[in-house]
Amino acid sequence: MVNSANTPTVHGTAVAGCVGAETNNGIGISSIGYDCSLLGYNLNPEYPEWISSMLKLSLSGAKIVNASFAICLYSESVQKVMYLIRDNGTLIIAGAGNGGSPPGCTPNCYRYPASYDGVISVSSVYQNDSHEGPGGLIHTHNDKVDVCAPGYDVISTTFDNQYRPIYYYVTGTSFATPIVAGLAGLVFSIIPDAPPALVEGIIELTCDNIDNINPNYAGLLGNGRINAYEAVSTAWDISTTSTQPIIISNGQNITLEGADGIKIINDYIKVCTGGTLTVKSKLFFKENAKIMVEPGGLLIIDGGLLTTYNNSYLWEGIELWGDVNQSQLTPETQAKIELKNSARIEYAKIAVGTFRKYNEFLSIASGGIIMADTAIFYNNKVSIDMWPYENHHPISGEIFSNLSYFKNVRFNKTEYFFETFTNDVFVKLTGVRGIDFKGCEFENIFSVNAYTETWTSELGIGIYSVNSSFKVDYLCLTQQSPCDDYKPSMFNALYYGIYAINSLTDKTFSVLNTKFGVHRNYNGFPNSEGVLKGIYASGFDNVNLSNNEINLPLTYTTESYGIFLIIAQTIALAITIFP
Repeated sequence: MVNSANTPTVHGTAVAGCVGAETNNGIGISSIGYDCSLLGYNLNPEYPEWISSMLKLSLSGAKIVNASFAICLYSESVQKVMYLIRDNGTLIIAGAGNGGSPPGCTPNCYRYPASYDGVISVSSVYQNDSHEGPGGLIHTHNDKVDVCAPGYDVISTTFDNQYRPIYYYVTGTSFATPIVAGLAGLVFSIIPDAPPALVEGIIELTCDNIDNINPNYAGLLGNGRINAYEAVSTAWDISTTSTQPIIISNGQNITLEGADGIKIINDYIKVCTGGTLTVKSKLFFKENAKIMVEPGGLLIIDGGLLTTYNNSYLWEGIELWGDVNQSQLTPETQAKIELKNSARIEYAKIAVGTFRKYNEFLSIASGGIIMADTAIFYNNKVSIDMWPYENHHPISGEIFSNLSYFKNVRFNKTEYFFETFTNDVFVKLTGVRGIDFKGCEFENIFSVNAYTETWTSELGIGIYSVNSSFKVDYLCLTQQSPCDDYKPSMFNALYYGIYAINSLTDKTFSVLNTKFGVHRNYNGFPNSEGVLKGIYASGFDNVNLSNNEINLPLTYTTESYGIFLIIAQTIALAITIFP
């Protein structure tokens, strides 16, 4: 035990038996987590004790935290702690819930911590993979569930009133969860240095789909019921296979998906002219590894994950090659990337750049195209770096807007990143025209608000623009005109929201219906998030800054401001600024 417990509990003992009962000793039961070591922690599942307990376990070196409890209350501050634990290298696995319990929960509402981002949510199956248990008992199912495991009439360890060991049947996602945790332990035993996302991917992508067995719950049982044999076999294959460079040749259309699509990239992936690579799985990049897309090549990240193999270093990222003298209207002359369905890129030096890097000292610009619709950029030094390029008609030469756009995209960095790496910006625009950002979020995520006591430039910039034109606006969520439901763009916890300078008369920008900074209240304590400097702009004409809200930090100083304009003419301005 990490902390002392005056009396053992039946519940905790049964959970421990499911994950790590001693096996092959001729006594009692076996467990899935063969030979895995356990750290017990006696805790109160009420806020905030369980949060600090999980963080302590992570900082103590635990690779997996099993959370066999559930509450109905969501907390944004707790979500930030979940990010911190995950970034620290710990996999969190939690029970989705037991239908109508705990009291106050509707049968299939989100339970926490299971439904937080970065946590594996586990529901139950019974005999023959049925989601319904004996007597019509049904455990929680919803769109946050990731996997299922046996959770009805599971035999495990307990004790009698004399604390003598006995064995009995238990029911609940509390006991399905440690079965998944035990499987995660097996995967870690094969790949000891695996990042949590790799273990998670192996477990999820080797599940047996059970939707056809449970048609009434299709889409609510995650990836299905775990398959320990397939997960361990996949882990073994990954650990013993040396990945060579992956080259997608002209005419090839390759999709990486499922367990076979999980790859560790030691060197590079190249998508050649006329080739298409679609990533629906998880790719893990070693230091200095990267993806290169040649002119006329297409890279599609469709719900997939691209991340570092070890978050103590950053991988190089994606280079979009092309020709600055050619139009984006001729597909064979420019590289292209599409990101959709919550595609995610993490821990890259430059997640996506429109350039070709020859060496450490020589790079050239391109007209690469970035089309992002529902994507996440997380803990990248720079998420987007667009180099000088003017799109134009291939015959007349008429200037057009760049074809790149960003809709419903999250740009985030956490305190782990700031403690480990030197920060830069989320998006860099240099010499480009007409880049649209709709319903995008630019935010540093911290689990505490102490960082706001000293606002430094290290907090970085949401959009950094030089001689470029762009537009930030809301994303309409309906087909109505005028729009009756929308998602605004948002900048939060940044030194600058937008920093834009210009020396060209034909470039301008607009920021509409956007929120800068959020003043939240966490459990009775005010949190002084915001943006220290909302918008800085110099040298623009025809700037439009309408219907925006700027929240400066509660601890702001004379250094803070909402808008700072230099040599700006013909300004449309309608803005609300809150101290």
